Amino acid sequence: MKQNRSLPIFITIILFIVSGCSNIATTTNDVNAAAETVPTIAPTFTATPTVVPTETPTLMPTATNEPTATPTQVLVMVGPGPIHCPILLYHRIVPGQGDNPYNLTPEDFGSQMRYLSENGYSTISIEQLRDAIVNGAELPEKPIVISFDDGDISVYKNAFPVMQKYGFTGVAYLVTTYLETEGYMKVRQVKELIRAGWEIGSHSARHQDVSKTEYLDTEIVGSKADLEKLLDIKVRSFAYPFGAYSPTSMKKVSEWYSNAVGLGVPTIQKESNLYYLWRRPVDNGTTLDQFIEFLK
Repeated sequence: MKQNRSLPIFITIILFIVSGCSNIATTTNDVNAAAETVPTIAPTFTATPTVVPTETPTLMPTATNEPTATPTQVLVMVGPGPIHCPILLYHRIVPGQGDNPYNLTPEDFGSQMRYLSENGYSTISIEQLRDAIVNGAELPEKPIVISFDDGDISVYKNAFPVMQKYGFTGVAYLVTTYLETEGYMKVRQVKELIRAGWEIGSHSARHQDVSKTEYLDTEIVGSKADLEKLLDIKVRSFAYPFGAYSPTSMKKVSEWYSNAVGLGVPTIQKESNLYYLWRRPVDNGTTLDQFIEFLK
C-alpha cells in the first residue's frame, strides 16, 4: 500500500573531485548544512526481475594467513525510530594512494576492518537498517554498513577477501553501464558477492547527476530493472551519484526503492532521512584515529 509522507531533510553534502568517477567535488572537512522541504513520497515497487542462469566465477579471492576473526553477534531489539548506525563509503581499494581521494590502500582498509572486528562491530544491510527504522527489528549491538560505489574491480579483488576474513558483508552500489567494462566487476563476480551475503543497490545507469539530468527514468528506474534482470535479485536501495538530488529525483527514487543513501557525517539514521541516509566517505590518508571518530 502506498503511504504519502513529507520528509524534511537536513543535509550535509560532501562532494569530491575524482578522476574516472566524478566532476563534482566535496571534502569531508567542508560541510554545508542545507534545509529544504522534500516532496511527498509514495514508495511503490513494481520492477520485476527476469531469472537468468547462475554463472560460476573463475576468480576466487584468497584471504591472508592472518587468523580469521568472526564477530559474535548479540542481537537487540531497536526501533522503530532513530538508530545509531554509521554507514561508510568506499570506492577503490588499491595499492598506492597518489592524489586520488577515492583510492584507499589495502593496508589502511585492512586496519580499519580489523578495528571494527576487534571492537565488536557487525555489518548489516541497508535494507535491515531501513526495516529497523520503520518497523523495529533485531540488530547487532554495534551495527555498521560498509558500502562501495561504482563497482570497481578492486572491491572484488582487494576488499572482498578482507571482509570475508572478518565475517563482514558489504553493500555494492553499481553503475549498470560500468559492469563488464575494463576496471570494473563482471556480472559473475557480483553474483559471487551476492552468494556471500552482500546487498546490491543501484548507483544509476551512467553515473549522471540526477539533480540535473532529464533522463531520470533511465538513471533511476532503468538501472534498477537492468540490475534485477542481470542478477536475479530485488534491488531496493539507490545511491545518488555525487550525493546530489532534487525534490523531483528524490520523489522518483521513493516510488521505486525502499530507501536511498547520500553523503553526510551524522551516524544517527532516521525515518525523516530514509531517502537520504547519511554516509561518511573514507578518503585515502584517513588515519585510524580519524576513522574511529567517524563511528561516533
